[in-house]
Amino acid sequence: MPRSAIASGLVDLILPVAQMPEQILRVIRTQPSVAVVDELAEQAQRERKVLQALFGQVRARTGQDFSRYKPATVLRRIRRRMQLNHIEDLERYLERLRHDPGEVRALGNELLITVTHFFRDGETFEHIQDQVIPALFADKDAGDSIRVWSVGCATGEEAYSLAMLLLEQAGRLEAAPKLEVFASDVHDGSLARAREGLYPDSIAGYVSGERLRRFFFFNEDGFYRVHPQLREIVIFASHNLLKDPPFSHLDLIVCRNLLIYLQRETQEKFIELFHYALNPNGWLWLGPAETIDRAGLFEVEDKRHALHKRRNVPAPEPSLPVFPNTWRTTLADGQDGGRSAEPASSYGLLHQRMVERFAPPSVLVDQDLKVVHCSEHAGRYLHVPGGEPSANLFKLIREALRVELQAALHRGRERGQPQRTAPVALELDGEPRQVLMQVRPSQDPALGGLSLVIFDELPAGQAPSALEPPAEPAEGDAAELARTRARLRAVIEQYEASQEEMKGSNEELQSANEELRSTMEELETSKEELQSMNEELQMVNQENRHKVAELTQLSSDLNNLMAASDIATLFLDRQLHIVRVTPRAGELFNIRACDRGRPLTDLHRLVAYEQLEEDARTVLERLTPVQREIPGQNGTWFLTRVLPYRSTSDQIQGVVITLVDITEHKQAELALRASEARFRALVEASAQIVWTADAKGRVVDESPSWRAFTGQTEAARRGEGWLDAVHPEDQAPARAGWRRCVQEEAPLDLELRLHHVSGDWRWTHLRAVPLRNDGASLCGWVGMCTDITERKRAEAKLLAEDQRKDEFLAALGHELRNPLAPLRTAVDLFNQRLPANPELRELVQIQERQLSCLTRLVDDLLDMGRIKSGRISLQRAARPARPGGRCDRQSARGDRGRRSGAERGAGRGRAAGAGRPGAPDPGRHQPIA
Repeated sequence: MPRSAIASGLVDLILPVAQMPEQILRVIRTQPSVAVVDELAEQAQRERKVLQALFGQVRARTGQDFSRYKPATVLRRIRRRMQLNHIEDLERYLERLRHDPGEVRALGNELLITVTHFFRDGETFEHIQDQVIPALFADKDAGDSIRVWSVGCATGEEAYSLAMLLLEQAGRLEAAPKLEVFASDVHDGSLARAREGLYPDSIAGYVSGERLRRFFFFNEDGFYRVHPQLREIVIFASHNLLKDPPFSHLDLIVCRNLLIYLQRETQEKFIELFHYALNPNGWLWLGPAETIDRAGLFEVEDKRHALHKRRNVPAPEPSLPVFPNTWRTTLADGQDGGRSAEPASSYGLLHQRMVERFAPPSVLVDQDLKVVHCSEHAGRYLHVPGGEPSANLFKLIREALRVELQAALHRGRERGQPQRTAPVALELDGEPRQVLMQVRPSQDPALGGLSLVIFDELPAGQAPSALEPPAEPAEGDAAELARTRARLRAVIEQYEASQEEMKGSNEELQSANEELRSTMEELETSKEELQSMNEELQMVNQENRHKVAELTQLSSDLNNLMAASDIATLFLDRQLHIVRVTPRAGELFNIRACDRGRPLTDLHRLVAYEQLEEDARTVLERLTPVQREIPGQNGTWFLTRVLPYRSTSDQIQGVVITLVDITEHKQAELALRASEARFRALVEASAQIVWTADAKGRVVDESPSWRAFTGQTEAARRGEGWLDAVHPEDQAPARAGWRRCVQEEAPLDLELRLHHVSGDWRWTHLRAVPLRNDGASLCGWVGMCTDITERKRAEAKLLAEDQRKDEFLAALGHELRNPLAPLRTAVDLFNQRLPANPELRELVQIQERQLSCLTRLVDDLLDMGRIKSGRISLQRAARPARPGGRCDRQSARGDRGRRSGAERGAGRGRAAGAGRPGAPDPGRHQPIA
């Protein structure tokens, strides 16, 4: 609640609770020298000028003119502002206003009293719903509109209440007219709230559940928002009756408890303004303490509910000095095309229109027999009596004509027909005359009971024309009639005398009535102010109830949180006395419920925290948190934090101590440290180069083994700086391979040359694998570089030896192949010349086979060199050996059986069985060069 009040901008002082009593007493002791209205009349002219200057400051800053408000009401509000500012003199307060625009705005808001709620004065609203609203719809169809004006709508509750009644009545009709509710006020802040249409849930006390469901939405924040259907028919506008033209063609004007704040003449101007703005037979709804002095413009329809109905009578031009001249001209010219039934804007024009038919002198009187207009020559039948001027026809008419005229007016109004009097003898201009008077009451209801009195002079001896049967008595009754007239004159004279006496009493009663009326308006004003304060107190009380409910809920939540939490928490005041503890803290410090308020030093602890009091006092002095890891019993560990306790007003009121059990975390940390130490010792003892990188492939951690091998500093190795230690010929493939594996998150195997600390380039095998967390996402890389320089040297040596072997075999093949050609030729010649001796021929065949096998072995020896050089490709084929193409093991055994031991030794060879798995394919060799 304090934050909400501060955010509203209406708070005068923001103080700690301890400083509030002093300020309250200071306000009470301040007695501004501002008099009430009766005393103000006795003050000097200088003080009056100060008050007018004060009004000028408010008008210049806010645009609001409070000079037309009742001084007593204004001064009460000024006195309150002076008390709040500790100013006792009105002139000093004026100086404050001249130099403090904020105070001017505050005073302007103070003078605008906003008291309203939905369906305020429910009994009157029920009467409006039952009597007035149906009457508004009586002569309206779908093509018409109903226009309502809520004057001084404040935050819009009254306007929305009227709109709800109109919508409910329109819902009962098949073809409803268009609905328009104009809501005006001078306070922009109130209009902004009204336009937003957002109200607290307390409106449920004034609005029925059915209307809440139909016309409002209830949001999650606990507020009711106006339904768009209701919002669309209400038009909010910033409007000042003192300077802005009114809305027109209205059926109902609601102006409740606004006139009571204004001076009498301003009230009369507003009544004339409302009479102009209303349609014929329109309604005016005022506050319970407000009355209408201009009774001729409105008639009281319901005094209890302050309902008035417009009289269809001509009204004077509604002219306020501050009204725009253009609007005044429009009214003066009678330009109001929408008023077909309006009477003429001037009695002169109306009388002139009637005189066109009746030329004799005439007088126009209203329903109260007051003369509103006379023709040019009607003065000869009237006279002005002594005493106070009066417009009453019977006081102005000549005495001889009074009795007959009274009777004729009575008959005309009673029957609604023209009436004529008997000729009355009268001396005019020194000559006897007979005057015949005709009374013609108006037949038009729009003229509001006007009557025209016409005077006809008859020459002596002329009989009157017959308008109706003569009203003269019979001859026998002439004497009696004369006596009756004489007695009537006496009664009239006696009545007039009594009337004069009563007039004095009436004036005294009117004076008393004015005083009572002023008192009633003052009481109503005070009631409005008290109601405004009451509503503020109700809002504060409601806010307090909400806050108490919130605090209760928060307390329950806090208690459940503390009971469910395994975190030990202690709340200490500034003296380090215990304020509140959680159950876990009670176990660790042996605290019971009765220990609240005890010093912390008196408690026995189950944790080894000797610096607790020192840390708490350090936090109170420096306002910086303190964090420690402390051991407990049975190998437990706790993470303790000591923080300052800050109130909602940001004041330090103590400390908060929390102890979190981190035993498992501590054990895991110790195990991790031990594992890290073992791993580090293993890496340091290993001859390998171990390094790590982040998920993006950037080297960020130190690697002592890399620094020892390459001599490169850690700063130079960061990021991709390690590539600087790679041989220039290997840098490009190393960089490309490393970036590709980082992008694909795949392992990397690469051989490259690194610069050794000795200055040599050494071959290394680089192996890098990705590291993944529990979610299988990449979190880093770990790599290892192995020195393979010696292996590379061995491989180069083996390669050279193999090359020398190939060269030897090639030379040996050539050396062996050269003698085979002559042997083959000799065997062929011997076979051709050999006699047909089977034994010799068999020996020659053996020689041919062995010679072919030897030739084949030499060819295979040469093919090995061709395979090494890449001039021959090998293909696997499972097929039998070519007959006679190679020496097989069986034929070799047969040949050895037929030869001597020397021959068997000379014919030994190697062959694979034909068709066996792995047997050489005779066509496997395909020369490619």
